[in-house]
Order: sequence, then structure tokens, then C-alpha cells
Amino acid sequence: MIVVGQCVRHPKRQEWGLGKVLSLSGTKATVNFANAGTRTIDLDRMPLTAVDDSENVPFRVDTVELERLCRQFYSEMEHNRRGCDDGRMALNVRTEMSRRGSLTRSTEKRLLDWCYTDGAVFQAGVDLARRICVTIYGRLLPDPDSSRRKPR
Repeated sequence: MIVVGQCVRHPKRQEWGLGKVLSLSGTKATVNFANAGTRTIDLDRMPLTAVDDSENVPFRVDTVELERLCRQFYSEMEHNRRGCDDGRMALNVRTEMSRRGSLTRSTEKRLLDWCYTDGAVFQAGVDLARRICVTIYGRLLPDPDSSRRKPR
């Protein structure tokens, strides 16, 4: 029997990693998986495998805070540069997190590009992008493009 707070694995989606049961409603469990985000599983159709909770528990995304940050980013960056919709990245983050529970590589790259952008005109967006990253991953991910870094 699965209970709230229990650590589980999906028997057919091992790549999702360890999950933590967030809520139960009838035969449906809402689970936050380390590599797939939040998913709703019908336990009658797909029983989950309970695991020892001494393993790492995945970080839980605060969806309310993520929604707020994405809306703020979009409203502040939508018309940041003429002819560019810089706010679009936040809409993609919001959509992918709500539909997939994770970001595609391209959206993650755009988010990280914002986290490591230079220039005063972009600073408000950089700060918000970093807060979005921390909300999703629990930490600021490293810059994947180290060539952007200036030597000290």
C-alpha cells in the first residue's frame, strides 16, 4: 500500500528515477519524480514499487512560485528589446513544467542563457531567470557555455 511521503519507482519508467508520493486521491497518486517532475499515476493501472526512503528524495517544485516568477519574467521581458519577445522563454518554462513536469533541453538552455547573460538592460531578467532555475532545480545550474565566462 502506497502512502503520502513514501519513496517509489515507476516499474516501466526507471529513467524517471526515484519519486516521492505527494498526494493520493482514490486510485491516483501524484508523485514528484527526480528526473520527470510531477506525474499523476493511476495505481490500478500501474502499481508503483515502494523503495527504502534512505535514498535521495527528489526536489519538489513549488508550482505556485514558478507560475508567479514566469508571469513576472514574461511581463518584464516581453518588450525588453524591440522586435524580440524575450519573455517567451518563461512561457515555455511554464507550459513544459505543467505538461511534462520537466524542461526540454532547448528550453533549459534558453533558461540558462538568461541566467548567465551580461548587460545592465538584462539584469532584471537575469535575476528572475536565476530564481526560476532555483525553483525548478533547487539550485542554480552551472553555465553550460563556459566560453561566456570572462577571465579574471
